[in-house]
Amino acid sequence: MRIITKEIVKAFMNGEGRSIGNSSTDGKTMLLHGHTIARKTGVYVQINNCGYETNTTKERLNGLLEYIGLKDSHRIYQRNFEWYWKDGESFPCNQWVTVTEESLVSHHRFRKLIKDRDAYYLSLKKRGLSEVKRSIISTIVGNLSGIGSL
Repeated sequence: MRIITKEIVKAFMNGEGRSIGNSSTDGKTMLLHGHTIARKTGVYVQINNCGYETNTTKERLNGLLEYIGLKDSHRIYQRNFEWYWKDGESFPCNQWVTVTEESLVSHHRFRKLIKDRDAYYLSLKKRGLSEVKRSIISTIVGNLSGIGSL
């Protein structure tokens, strides 16, 4: 995956605005050459090639699919000038396709929560807090993380 794809997809999935070269995102939509190729609608992510079956479009969409964990099951590829994905299905040209289910988005948020928790524990360890204090804090943080929806 190209660095530009990795950075734009990461910003898009984290809801951040970013612009690099021919790609940009406001955190809700991902654009390539000014065309919206991905968007978030509620808890779902949708993709569209906007009628441009180029290697760059395919690479950006595959980067997004890889980031959300669908690299193996939903990869877009080309054979004889036609786009395909999933189990050899024709990829719809210039149509919005929903690629995530609510459980996948929740899983992405859960992975981020775990990563943030691990970074927090590492910062506690670096500060030299005793094991007892860390245990008390981790219990409190664990209880707080269960509040609200992922």
